[in-house]
Amino acid sequence: MMMRLRRVLVLVLLLEALSSIIGIASQRTTRRGGHQRDHHREYAMEEEEEETTTARQTTTTTSWRLAKDHDRLPGWRGETHSVEETLKRTRKERREKKCLEQLKTRRMAHFDEKAKNALECAAATNVTIASARRANTFFDFEDEEEEEEGGGMSSKRTMWCPGEAVSLYDPANAMKGNYKHMAMVETIPWRGPAMGNVLLAWQTSEKIEGTRQRLVIAEAEGKELRFKALTANKQREMFADVGSYEVPTDAGENGAVWGPSLFANPRKNHEIWLFYSQSKTGGCGSRVPGMDYAPGGDILAKTFNVVSGTWMHTEKIVLSQEYDDGIPKVTANKPIVLRTSGRWVLPYWNERAMLESAAVNPECGKLNGKEGAGVLLSDDHGETWYPSETIRGKNTWLIENAVVELEEDNHLLMVFRTKAGYVFRSNSLDGGQTWTEASAMRDVPNPNSKIDLIRLRPGGLLALAFNDHAKHPAKGCSRCRTFLKVALSSDEGKTWTRIRELEMDVDGSLRSHYPTLLQRGCELLVAYSKFYKIEPRDGSHVEESLAKQGIYVARVPLV
Repeated sequence: MMMRLRRVLVLVLLLEALSSIIGIASQRTTRRGGHQRDHHREYAMEEEEEETTTARQTTTTTSWRLAKDHDRLPGWRGETHSVEETLKRTRKERREKKCLEQLKTRRMAHFDEKAKNALECAAATNVTIASARRANTFFDFEDEEEEEEGGGMSSKRTMWCPGEAVSLYDPANAMKGNYKHMAMVETIPWRGPAMGNVLLAWQTSEKIEGTRQRLVIAEAEGKELRFKALTANKQREMFADVGSYEVPTDAGENGAVWGPSLFANPRKNHEIWLFYSQSKTGGCGSRVPGMDYAPGGDILAKTFNVVSGTWMHTEKIVLSQEYDDGIPKVTANKPIVLRTSGRWVLPYWNERAMLESAAVNPECGKLNGKEGAGVLLSDDHGETWYPSETIRGKNTWLIENAVVELEEDNHLLMVFRTKAGYVFRSNSLDGGQTWTEASAMRDVPNPNSKIDLIRLRPGGLLALAFNDHAKHPAKGCSRCRTFLKVALSSDEGKTWTRIRELEMDVDGSLRSHYPTLLQRGCELLVAYSKFYKIEPRDGSHVEESLAKQGIYVARVPLV
């Protein structure tokens, strides 16, 4: 009997000692990264054990294979994958979460309550390239690093931090509009309940562009940018039950609508303008299989009354497609207002690349216009419009252009998407009526994708959002668009300093692109779209990949 009691006592003492050891180890692990770090180390140990086992069994290994029992990570459903790839995704998700948390802990906007527009950056705030770089530097603590001799964990600095999803691909309800593109963002300056709210517009359709395509708008309140109840199924009162809703246009059976551009009227702070183009029906269609309409048509405008929550009943024709021999007209970026004259300057371009050939459709033979770009000018606050001279590129098109006014009054800079591997630029010295020949900006590559350009207040720095690569940035990325960045210039666009990396994935034909910029206090908002040019092949991560697609908004602090 005594022997049994002794054995029990020894066993109890051993269990208590083991419990104490586990508690100490747990505390150490918590100091070095917490529960997530423990979980991550389990993955790393599994990876190390798998590599040792595989090395004994065979002299070659493959990154992707059918998952065996010891490869099955949480959430396994029989798909093919590797521990290495799972760890890589886990680390990326943790880094993304960390940088977004760092953003939230910083003061994202400095508002001058006495300013005419309470969303302006305070005049005393010194917005510089250096301040913007500091504000967009994030400290990434490596999950796999060991503690240094001093007891701290090593870290590295990074400028990478993505935007946050607003409206994503929904495989369960295709009618919501799974094609989402051409995002546009604007603030409401009205001094009322909706003051400072953010409007976000984009074009959408059930399948691909140019098929029953329509425009939708969402709204977010205040500083948090939480966009509400996104749906494109029915129209709603904007300030009664704010979500996203379909803009009342003649889209659908009467032609696809393209390139929404939102603009807050500086003379009427309760009025928001929406510029867009609409394809003509019964004429020249698209040469792309599945597309009913090619991009562009007449450039139109509607206004929205923030107070009453209503749209004007009819569209204003800003520029007819018939101008310049009938070639379709398109918009993509918002207008500017010149400082001294008050002139409105709206960038646009002519596009015929996707039109059917005359051999297929004789109606297309009537469209003899050439591709080119320019601006539309209004000297009476949008009542009437007239086009500038057209700028035509040499061996490239000039499309999806953006314009700013430089330090000297009436001196303008316009930048263009091109096929030449670089962003092109042109200058005007007369308020946008005439333009210099477009030339390449050799330090700003372009993979034939949209860019945006704005002038910051106060101080006059220029901000550019763009894909920082030419056509093929990396192996396996033949049709992708990535390396989406924001850069600043203090010398009117002659040189550029990259201050923020938004999207850096190299993933087949995934495109993170078409940025639109908006200054909101002492921060920039960057709206952009993300989708696959070619749907991923059947495999282990198709659903996960498709779930990335949609509209995103990133916050980029300037101070």
